[in-house]
Order: sequence, then C-alpha cells, then structure tokens
Amino acid sequence: MYTVCNINTEFYYSQTQFFMLFINMFKKVKRNISLALGSGSAKGLAHIGVIEYLLEKGYNITAIAGSSIGSVIASYFVFNKLDFYKNFVLSLDKKKVFSLFDINFLPTKGLIDGDKICEFFMESLGKVKIEESPIPLYIVATDLETGKPVIFTKGQLTKAVRASISIPGIFSTVNINGQILVDGGVSNPLPISVLSENKHKNIIAVNLNSKIKPNGFNKSPNIISTFYRAFSIMNYYQSECIINNATYHKVIEPNLDNVGMFDYHLAKDIMQEGYNAAKRTLEE
Repeated sequence: MYTVCNINTEFYYSQTQFFMLFINMFKKVKRNISLALGSGSAKGLAHIGVIEYLLEKGYNITAIAGSSIGSVIASYFVFNKLDFYKNFVLSLDKKKVFSLFDINFLPTKGLIDGDKICEFFMESLGKVKIEESPIPLYIVATDLETGKPVIFTKGQLTKAVRASISIPGIFSTVNINGQILVDGGVSNPLPISVLSENKHKNIIAVNLNSKIKPNGFNKSPNIISTFYRAFSIMNYYQSECIINNATYHKVIEPNLDNVGMFDYHLAKDIMQEGYNAAKRTLEE
C-alpha cells in the first residue's frame, strides 16, 4: 500500500508540474495583435497608457494605424521613441503647451501654422521614412478636395504626421504631391478598416470619441471650444458607425470626457486612464 501511494503521489506531482509548465509557457507566448489608434487631440495621450499595458501583458503589436494624434503615438512607438515622447509631454505645463504652437494673429489657412510642431517632430524622429518602420505603419490624413482618406505607407514620416494632425481651421493645411490634406479624423477617426483592408488580424482599436455629455458644457464657448465640441460630436457619430460595422477583436474606450483639445498638461492622468481602460477591457 505504501508503495502504491508513493507512486500515485509522484504521478500527481508530475502531472501538476507539467500543467504549471504548460501554463507558464502559454503566458510567455506573445499574442499577435494589430492596433488602431483613433483621433482625439490631447486625449490621444491615452494611447501611450494602452500600449504600455499591452506590452506589459505580452501582446506583440504586428501592425499599427493612426489617425491624427493616433499617428503621432504610432510613429514614436514604431521607431522606439515612445519613452522620449512620454517624458516630453509629462514635462509640459499650460505655458509650455502653447509655446509649441506658432499662432497666426491674421490667419488665412489656420490659427496655427504648425511649423514649430513639425520642427519638433523632425528633431525627435529624424528624417525617417514610413517604409523604414519595422512593422507595417499606416498614417491617415484626409484629402480636402475629394473628402476621402489618404493612407500613407511610404514617404517622409514627419510630413505625413503633420498632415494627419491638421485639424481644419486650427492648423494650416499640408500639401503633399498636389493634395491639400487635413486631419485624418475628418474622414476616418478610428482606422480599423485600414488594418482589416490590409489583411491584418486580431485588431484592437482605441476609441477616444466618447458620447458627448452636456455636463460641464460652457454656455458661452469661445471659437476654439465651439469648433472642438462640434468636431467631437462629428467624430463620435463617425466612430460609432465604424464600430458598428467593422470587424475587430476589442475596442478600448478611455473615459476622458473632461479633457480638452490642448490639455496636454494633464498627460499623467490621461495616460493612466488609457492604461486602466485597456485593463478593464482586456481582462473582462
């Protein structure tokens, strides 16, 4: 009896060890995903928190598409400079935020020229080309003449990103190859389709265009807040339509209702909510 019991015990432990080994191996296997990063101005800093969560949990990002601020985060990520960008935005206060913008006091094409921000991109990202990305990278802008999305997969990265963030009326337009380009969020605020049309699988999207709530709305808005709210309403309905008709794995939706267009000084809280939203969505 003693011998039989000992054999059974050894057999039990060998099964347990094998099972635990299998579980540990499974945990170490990276899960391949494609990532769609939506538009949303300062809310887009939440993309950083989402990416940090994904990497922490062993997800392997094999392709990435970005619209507007999503294109900024995507670019810094693929060229391994996301930590630099994160530290930069964490250093910003309100005064430093507006020092990045060259304001036009007699605007003809936009309230902000965008030269300063383009110089920052050039200094920090360099003269890299999109096709040099180690994984497929898609930058979304909008052709102002045709109204259709323009998807950049090659060419100078910084110029494509500058076009992608060109909020109409706020930033001046960008001319690339004869096309007058504005913000990617105008035509495609959540670029799930860009990934699916290029045969990428297991798409996780980050939607920053949450339902518009009346709470906290300023009854006497200035020109910037009026435009931003109108643009946000448009993007919300566009994003809802995209989500209802697209094929994807998960949609992460950070709660950032109180974050304004230029609230980059709230970087720490915005990034944390991105991380928390990813955790809520992917662990449910």
